[in-house]
Amino acid sequence: MKSIAALGVALTLGSLACGGDQQVLLLQVLHLQKSAPELTTGLMYAALGITIGGAAISYTKLLDVIGFKRTAIAGALGLGAVTLTIPFISSGTLLIVIGAGVGIAFGTLLATINSMIGLEAPHNLKATIFGVAGSAFILGNGIGPFTSGIVAALLGIDYVVAVLVLSAFLAAITLVFFCREPRVAE
Repeated sequence: MKSIAALGVALTLGSLACGGDQQVLLLQVLHLQKSAPELTTGLMYAALGITIGGAAISYTKLLDVIGFKRTAIAGALGLGAVTLTIPFISSGTLLIVIGAGVGIAFGTLLATINSMIGLEAPHNLKATIFGVAGSAFILGNGIGPFTSGIVAALLGIDYVVAVLVLSAFLAAITLVFFCREPRVAE
């Protein structure tokens, strides 16, 4: 059960980073692009959503090579690394690419953690555990944009990015030290 709780923590932290990234990406588009920011933000959110779905479908190839735990860690570290680039991007087009990168990293993390939870959860508690995992996901997605907006208003984008990178890296650290590779029935 310790591993399942840690997966919930990592899911919350990863969701916080992804949700916060969406806010930061929007703010960067509005800052950089004076004409037609609506088109860029629409394309950016589409790229993010499509790549989350695509990563969730295709992450199994990575699982076959490095396993569940390492795949989840790679997703969390990738999310932190992509987030770290946001302040250095100077065009709306590159922000669309960064949105896609966030989607790939978070989609990999999300799908892998959900698979790990499914494999680790005792049969009689699966519904409860998946309910809590869904709540962890939504909690992170709510806290991320909320705190990003507040921190951006008070301190600026660079501080928000630092908090989001820290959140993604804390998710990776949680996975490294508190989660195990699930047992998969052959």
